[in-house]
Amino acid sequence: TPTFDVIIGTSGCTPFTYHTFTSLTDGQIYYYRVKCRDDLWNESGWSASEYSTQDDTPPDTEAGPVDPYYGTVSFNVPFTASDATSGVQHVMLFYQQDGGGYVQFGGTFTTSPIAFTAPGEGVYDFYTIGTDNVDNVETAPVDADCTAEVDLTRPLAPIDLVALPGHNKIHLSW
Repeated sequence: TPTFDVIIGTSGCTPFTYHTFTSLTDGQIYYYRVKCRDDLWNESGWSASEYSTQDDTPPDTEAGPVDPYYGTVSFNVPFTASDATSGVQHVMLFYQQDGGGYVQFGGTFTTSPIAFTAPGEGVYDFYTIGTDNVDNVETAPVDADCTAEVDLTRPLAPIDLVALPGHNKIHLSW
């Protein structure tokens, strides 16, 4: 608490100007203050207190939804991102083409959607990985978040057209 009613941990005397506390609870606010001693063990008063929120949990992100089919190599891949404590710093987009290995697209992104440009035709799987403001990094998912197919091949022109005349009508088959 800000009044230091309960002391959870102390560094004790240390020759360093820092101390790392361990086993802190995620999402908990912790308050800190320090004293110092000189070579003759004269002790200062307490410093002003500072506080921080412990953040051990990475953000949660998800790519999509995307349309199942695109007739162009450029389209948007939206994403959602949230972090319970420090906030989302950035998101990275990964894709694989036709079941190949995943590749990172571009750099890092802070806003959705991501303007994606596919290298060519194929089936693309996407996922995102987020990093929060204290550098906790999300683990890659087991399965893709979403999938889209890029199809740039036009269908062949119809052949073997047969037109049968009729009274005020034409019957066309191929």
